[in-house]
Amino acid sequence: MSGTTTKSINLRTRLALRQTLIFSAAVIVFTTMAYLVVARLQYEVVDTQLEDRSAAVRTLLQIRNGNVTFLHDLADPEVKEKFARSYQYYQLLDRGGRVVSASPDASIELMPVTKASLRALDSHWPVWEGVYGLGGNHLRVLNTFVTGAEPGSVYVLRVAMSLADADGDCARILMLLLILVPLIIAIHAVSTYAAAGGALQPLRDLADAARNLSTSDLSRRLPEVRTGDELELLSASLNRLVSDIETDFKQMREFLPNVSHELRSPLAVLRAETERALRWANSEQDYKQALNSQLTHLERMASTMTDLLAVALSDREHMKLHRRAENVSELAMVAVDGMRQVAGEKKVELRTMVWDEVVGDVDAGQLWRLLLNLLDNAIKYNKPSGTVDVSVTSLNGTIEVSVTDTGSGIAPEDLPHVFDRFYRAADVKRLGIKGHGLGLAFAKEVAEAHGGTIEVTSTLGRGSRFRVLLPVLATPGPNGSVEEGASEIATD
Repeated sequence: MSGTTTKSINLRTRLALRQTLIFSAAVIVFTTMAYLVVARLQYEVVDTQLEDRSAAVRTLLQIRNGNVTFLHDLADPEVKEKFARSYQYYQLLDRGGRVVSASPDASIELMPVTKASLRALDSHWPVWEGVYGLGGNHLRVLNTFVTGAEPGSVYVLRVAMSLADADGDCARILMLLLILVPLIIAIHAVSTYAAAGGALQPLRDLADAARNLSTSDLSRRLPEVRTGDELELLSASLNRLVSDIETDFKQMREFLPNVSHELRSPLAVLRAETERALRWANSEQDYKQALNSQLTHLERMASTMTDLLAVALSDREHMKLHRRAENVSELAMVAVDGMRQVAGEKKVELRTMVWDEVVGDVDAGQLWRLLLNLLDNAIKYNKPSGTVDVSVTSLNGTIEVSVTDTGSGIAPEDLPHVFDRFYRAADVKRLGIKGHGLGLAFAKEVAEAHGGTIEVTSTLGRGSRFRVLLPVLATPGPNGSVEEGASEIATD
């Protein structure tokens, strides 16, 4: 049995045990209270009957000169019958606690005199007590104060009833509860254990399916749990996670060979040209030509490494921004001027419509790289004699930077993915345009780190327009942080 299954079974046992303990405590408390209530009712019935019997004996009792006489012979048959039942356990005590009169079943051995019985003489109130006679006979006794015919003669009348029936009923009820309660708890424990197993079965299925996942085959998915609760949410979330991981792995598999080629090719050329220069170069011109060729390949390698570093930095939880008041208009013009030579080689015209003194609280270095990425794409994917229009405006506390080209445009099916890392459209790959699919992903990271957005509109065959919207004042984005002491920008 695997470790995962063992943990599931342990969890199942813990859940069943915890639920059973709670249920057991509730059942025990409830049954205890129910038993006490039923027992109390049983003994209250005895007390009520005992009060009636004591009243019947007192009614027919006559004490004169220490002699006890019962007038039951003069009573009607119904009263005689009631007296006969009441007289079974009867005692009459004088002030000294001596038995003056008693029924045959109420001898001292069967119904012993207690201190509680004599308290009725002092309090003149009925005193209840329970006594155990000879053979363990359990009696309920009612002691009442009575007087004789002579002044000052006082006695204690004791009338009792056997509690054998009440004790037997309570014992049978208790025995029934002692049998039923453990049985109910056992049934509940078994049903809870079975229910916990059913509830945890989807988790075990998920665990088994997850154990079969591997980076070599991420096309598998976890079973969808259709329970409409947290388990369904968990399975759906895990499948989304696996899908995202699969997408990232596919992109990495496509990206790594490209990077390997991009680095291997210039390294091989650098080595070959270096060896050739060392063996065959005879003049300063030969060395300059070899160094210029090597510089081209080094710049290509540096560009590749820069893109990789940008991705690594944007993978962090927060992109650290060093923000301060910067002239965005000037940053845009510097970026445009830096790309004019590249645009000239591609026969692409760069045009600007930049407002003066558009100032924002930005990280100049990151924003400059964002602009270079947009300009590089606009030039690279443009057509000969095409144009790139760059504009910078500010309105209602928002800076808008747009880059519009007259290139080939983006297919509708590719538009939702242009900001995904490593994504390159099929047409771009077919045309052999070099790149790594990182520039626009980095641009999006920078825009969102500033608390802004980037969006694209495109018409296939006519060109594309990228708009970057940034707040004038410092606003932390979902992936960015603002340095303490950032300058506040006052705008007209």
